[in-house]
Amino acid sequence: MFKTSIDAAIIAGGLGTRLDGADKGLLEWGKQRFAEHIAQKLRPYTENLIINCNRNLPRYGIIADILVHDEDKTFAGPLAGLLSVIKGSDANYVLTSPCDTPLIPDDYAPRMLAVLQQNPNRLIVAHDGSQLQPLHLLLPTNLEDNMRAYLNSGKRKLTSWLILQSPVFCNFSDAAADFLNVNSPQEFNELRNLTEKHSE
Repeated sequence: MFKTSIDAAIIAGGLGTRLDGADKGLLEWGKQRFAEHIAQKLRPYTENLIINCNRNLPRYGIIADILVHDEDKTFAGPLAGLLSVIKGSDANYVLTSPCDTPLIPDDYAPRMLAVLQQNPNRLIVAHDGSQLQPLHLLLPTNLEDNMRAYLNSGKRKLTSWLILQSPVFCNFSDAAADFLNVNSPQEFNELRNLTEKHSE
C-alpha cells in the first residue's frame, strides 16, 4: 500500500466580492461556519489543518492548526493561496477544499485518497461529471517550484495550471450538487433550501 503524509487545507483568501465582501469561510449555515463544516470532513483523514486566509486571522485560528497567507497579501487568486499552503505544510500531500463549499460529500476525503492509492505521486482533482472542481485537490507539495514559476511568469489561471500537470480525476458525478460554490446571494439561498436535507 502506498503510504504518505497528508495535511488538509481550506482556501479562504478571497475577497468575497459577489457577497458584498463577506469572508465566505466565516459565513454561518446550520449553526456552524462554512470552514467548520469543511474542517470536520477533512480532519479525520489528515494531520494538520491549514487555512489560507488574508483577513480575520484570529477567527480562523480557532479552527486551524496552521494559518498561512498569500505571499504578497494582494488577494492574487486561488493559485497563490495554494502556493502558501504548500509552503506551510511539512507533508507530502495536501488535501484541499475552498471555503465556500460546505456541502462537500462526507466521503470526499476517503474517495480522493483511494484514487491516490491507485495513482501514487500524482495530482488528484475532483470531477463532478460535468467539470473539474479545481480547488478540490490532493496536491503534491513537491509541485511548489513548478507552481511558483507559473505564477512568476504572470499567469494566474488555476485550471490551466492543473491541466499542465496531467492530473488524475476522482469521479464525483454521483454527488455533483454537493460541490455547490456559494459565491452569490442566490447560491446562498440555494444552500439554505438544502438545510433540511443536510441537517444533522
